Amino acid sequence: MKKLTVLIGAFLMLVSFVSGQTYKTGQTDIFGNKTTTVKDQYGNKTGTTTTGQKDIFGITTSTIKDQYGNKVGTATGQTDFLGNTTTTIKDQYGNKTGTATGQTDFLGNTTTTIKDQYGNKTGTATGQTDFLGNTTSTIKDQYGNKVGTATTGQTDFLGNTTTTIKYQYGNKTGTATGQTDFLGNTTSTIKDQYGNKTGTTTTGQTDIFGNKTTTIKDQYGNKTGTATTGQKDIFGNTKTVVKDIYGNPIK
Repeated sequence: MKKLTVLIGAFLMLVSFVSGQTYKTGQTDIFGNKTTTVKDQYGNKTGTTTTGQKDIFGITTSTIKDQYGNKVGTATGQTDFLGNTTTTIKDQYGNKTGTATGQTDFLGNTTTTIKDQYGNKTGTATGQTDFLGNTTSTIKDQYGNKVGTATTGQTDFLGNTTTTIKYQYGNKTGTATGQTDFLGNTTSTIKDQYGNKTGTTTTGQTDIFGNKTTTIKDQYGNKTGTATTGQKDIFGNTKTVVKDIYGNPIK
């Protein structure tokens, strides 16, 4: 589930670039609750997510609210004695809308099973690392048919780490290759199925002010924007500012 959490985190960052949303995580209060506030590109709050401490049964609940403070749903996670971690999604009325259950077997396969509100399986995602150090996630639909894979290999002697995306027939649909240079800059190069570069993202070291900036470029090397994440403030908040090609903040 750790990989799933990282993946979700990356997805949220991607969504923030596209939709102009800012995710600002506040400090943990005296009750152990941590709240993330979502704002649009104009600084208007569009909602919050509050995750509380585990209760005596080992259950952790996140409460999602809209910009007016009205609850729109919850996500509750719990790990049973077999090692299965299940997240249950409910709407504002407490009705279950779906679940996601993850487990790692003795072969090292980690499988997340997605089900709808009626308990019907809608798909799975299974990951495993082979003896060569390649980690592959296989996505399947509700009938067990493979719909695609994502394979991340070891880092080679040049410092390159490549993730290869394929669809169900094994045809490559694209790659993302990352490398960190001697200055501490990490660059990911995105290519399509034909090996043509479609763009890059470069994340530099943290500067003296505690800011870390990612620069996005198109296939010709032209900068299309930046995303800068600052230090945590005295309240434990961090903020990411996205700017366009001209340096104008867009969120």
